[in-house]
Amino acid sequence: MKCLVTLLLLFAPLGATEYEPILFNAPFQLKGPVASISNTSRETITLDPEKSPVLEEHFQCFLRTLPPQIATRELFESLCDYIKNTLFDPKKCSSRFVAGIVQYLGEKTLPIDTFAAARIGLCRHQVLVCAYFLQRLQEEGWLEGKTALVREQITSRYGYGSHAWCLFADSETVWHLDPYWNIVDHASSEHLINTYGAEPMKRAQNTFTKKRVLFFDIGGVLLNFSHEKMCENLANYCEVEKETIAKFLFEEKLGIRIEEGSVDSPGLTERLSALSGKTLDLTELKRAASEIFSPKEETISLLKNLKAQGARLYILSNTCDAHFEYIKAHYDFVSLFDGFILSYELGVRKPDEKIYQYALELADAPKESCAYIDDIEEYTEAAGRFGIDSHHFESAEGLAPALVEWGYAPDKLNL
Repeated sequence: MKCLVTLLLLFAPLGATEYEPILFNAPFQLKGPVASISNTSRETITLDPEKSPVLEEHFQCFLRTLPPQIATRELFESLCDYIKNTLFDPKKCSSRFVAGIVQYLGEKTLPIDTFAAARIGLCRHQVLVCAYFLQRLQEEGWLEGKTALVREQITSRYGYGSHAWCLFADSETVWHLDPYWNIVDHASSEHLINTYGAEPMKRAQNTFTKKRVLFFDIGGVLLNFSHEKMCENLANYCEVEKETIAKFLFEEKLGIRIEEGSVDSPGLTERLSALSGKTLDLTELKRAASEIFSPKEETISLLKNLKAQGARLYILSNTCDAHFEYIKAHYDFVSLFDGFILSYELGVRKPDEKIYQYALELADAPKESCAYIDDIEEYTEAAGRFGIDSHHFESAEGLAPALVEWGYAPDKLNL
């Protein structure tokens, strides 16, 4: 027992490593230190691929058990059997033993090596080990494909509650690997549906096809707006003709420069002051320019439902500082978004492909995981040429079929 305690302490967390949260039910690549964030009643498990000597030693032992040539199913069956019965001890794989490690070390955040060293772990520990082994097998040339970690609420003959497993997609099929229950099969197998339940397996099927990052335009999609109303407001405030404002903004291309950020609100105030022959107040001018919006309630309702289904949401908009400041101050839906790609901040407008590249970089997501919604067809076509699936928006109801195609549950869209 003393040796075990020494070993556990040896692999307790050291230093302040930065861990990326693991995104379940999505394609997964172990690029650096990651953490499986659980609820408050469970520990957080971390994995640093560069600092996992116990896992790596076990991986090398596993490799030595493999013949030079092996079928994929046989490889995965050997992998799950090794994790369940060799790396971990089935007699110790219970909540009581896991809680004992957490309580003894007095830490809620522990490296997976700690549990591997003690051969103690539940499905959440074993699936993380499985992901590590799958990546190492690819690095060693045994496999080629994509990995995902899945976590679902299930009710089955094996048990009920939250359960985790791995998916691996190669060029021919998607494999289901569950080391904790020692199950390997094609992900579409009827046996799995009977074991885990139809709904969890249906959701898992979308793991590699679901568009998890959605970019939304603002005007015409989330908010109604009127350029005519803006010209009217500015004309009344500047005490000039509406046609004069419209020509000033649109015929002389000033509106484009404003959206590109080369002319900001103070600069616009100076220009309109010169045009009107009166000294204009910046705050009042921004108010006049921005009181032109009204919410598209059905689309905003969709945002909430998409967020509840795990979507990461981003605004991708040609806009200006005054408008976006006004929108943030007046519309709560902005808080649902994970980030903003705004033309005036970047100095580039749609349909320039640079803005779509900026969007991918901000979201840190591949094109195949993303989709874009805009009411201007020129912009959706440009995104499509860039490789991002897009939808030309006309209504929330018309958007729903595209969202279903992108992997979102129709019964949860509430349209």
